Amino acid sequence: MGLVDVTYLIDSSCSDCYDVAKQKQIIENNFGVTIKSEQTVDARSTSGRALIDKYSIAQAPTVIISSEVSAYEALTQAWRQVGSIEDDGTYVFRQNAALGGVIYKNLDTGEIIRPEVPNK
Repeated sequence: MGLVDVTYLIDSSCSDCYDVAKQKQIIENNFGVTIKSEQTVDARSTSGRALIDKYSIAQAPTVIISSEVSAYEALTQAWRQVGSIEDDGTYVFRQNAALGGVIYKNLDTGEIIRPEVPNK
């Protein structure tokens, strides 16, 4: 119980997109989640397309976490603001804009989203 599998869905056509593997530190350090396994899947691959279709994913990169993460109450509460909990219990991150000025790809339009970063 509580050992989770994490899938990082990337799009290899977006070389400027943020490094989604950085989410690992947030998941482990901020929420105490124990990751059992990790894999990176390209959105352009057969398995990547299958994930996109299965979970109606519209942005890449993103993180998909197995249902065992529900054992972590704090993450479950925070997740509701940045992602969805699917019918099969899988957690899908959906709000790249919540990460600040990160670059990501809109999978529906193919557009690379480059948020304006205010000058300091």
